[in-house]
Amino acid sequence: MTGFQDKVAIVTGAGSGIGKSAAIQLAARGARVVVADIKGGEATLAAIREAGGTGSAHQTDVRKPEDIQALVEATIAQYGRLDLAFNNAGIAQHNRKPLYELDLDTWQSIIDTNLRSVFLCMKHQIPAMLRTGGGAIVNTSSGVVPHGYKNISTYVASKAGVDALTRVAAMEVADRNIRINTVNPGFVATPLLDAVIPPGDQHRLSERTPLKKMTTADDVANMAVFLLSAEAGHVTGQSIFVDGGINVSF
Repeated sequence: MTGFQDKVAIVTGAGSGIGKSAAIQLAARGARVVVADIKGGEATLAAIREAGGTGSAHQTDVRKPEDIQALVEATIAQYGRLDLAFNNAGIAQHNRKPLYELDLDTWQSIIDTNLRSVFLCMKHQIPAMLRTGGGAIVNTSSGVVPHGYKNISTYVASKAGVDALTRVAAMEVADRNIRINTVNPGFVATPLLDAVIPPGDQHRLSERTPLKKMTTADDVANMAVFLLSAEAGHVTGQSIFVDGGINVSF
């Protein structure tokens, strides 16, 4: 894979897990990376700098439209351009109940974090990319979208929305040299999964996966970085599953 020299990238949810791995990989390949998260961004930035990379940290709550706008504006002010974006920030549905028992606050919090934030990120990122001739965006969706998963209806709906939004946006800007895709992770061994499924029970997920091992944050980040690269230059509007084959095993 070629490098990202002279490219500027934003990664949301970069304080841990998939986002942290992607931010470090992008910086290692030459990109100047803006690490965006509510917390953990400074630790990721320290890892980037320790490895010889370049970047900055910007505390960002993707539930707040003003924070997303400020993130893109700060990136342009510091680096003069925006070429790449990995809109990865998201939350799981911890309140696992049937749809008819869910409260509106749970619905709104997950939709705001997982779906509205992706809309707002692209709304500000795309004009910035258009000013410098194009770019590439990857949004994080989920492997649960095609089949659903009971008692997490809001999470599934939010991620299905990310897939749909990505396809439409990709069509709208394809002729302007901007590519937009999603990565759809399976069960990823991150703190987010630990909060939903106790680590002691996660072996059952490995057993259900055709490759017989958990998906790692690096597995998903590898695909996101590839989709942002020149080698994926003819790929847009796609949802790429990184799940060890579990999606096709249903």
